Amino acid sequence: MSAMNLLLLLAQQTQQGASTSAASGGGGGDITLMVAVILMIAAIGIFVVEVMVPSGGVLGMLSACCLVVGVVMLCLVNLTWGLVVALVALIALPFAIGGGLRIWPDTPIGRWLTMSEQQKAHFDSQKEAAADPRVGVEGVAITDLRPIGSCMINGKREECSAAQGLIEKGAKVRVVAVDGMQLRVEAVEG
Repeated sequence: MSAMNLLLLLAQQTQQGASTSAASGGGGGDITLMVAVILMIAAIGIFVVEVMVPSGGVLGMLSACCLVVGVVMLCLVNLTWGLVVALVALIALPFAIGGGLRIWPDTPIGRWLTMSEQQKAHFDSQKEAAADPRVGVEGVAITDLRPIGSCMINGKREECSAAQGLIEKGAKVRVVAVDGMQLRVEAVEG
């Protein structure tokens, strides 16, 4: 049985109960209206909790089900109001999701799962420091760099590429840039 069939069955049962109460003078439409409003308010509340607490979409689906059942029940009381509320919900939903995504990084869970600006700046500065400690360091070309070859830099054999032209074996070189694992060097005169 699909969710839609289940909702339609619930709506039929609610309408039969409302018509039975109305026939006996019990005002069943008022109860249906009250339950519909409570379900729609619950849908909003559950959506807010979904933004604050990551549930993998479980709370979001529960919120959607509450909203759909609330709208169906409101349609049973008054079709015009039910359709108006359904239209308003469809129009408001993208804005609600966008607002939730906008405030999510500022929630405790969002801050825990993402880096703050201060943490990003610290990470970037560490990354730059780790990437460029060899820039300006001098060494010696072990092989000819045409334009790629090997150099001895800080007592370690490194794969290097010549920044300009060719560099002969035995020439002094200076690191001018780091491209991933490869160092770019230029010949040093003197």
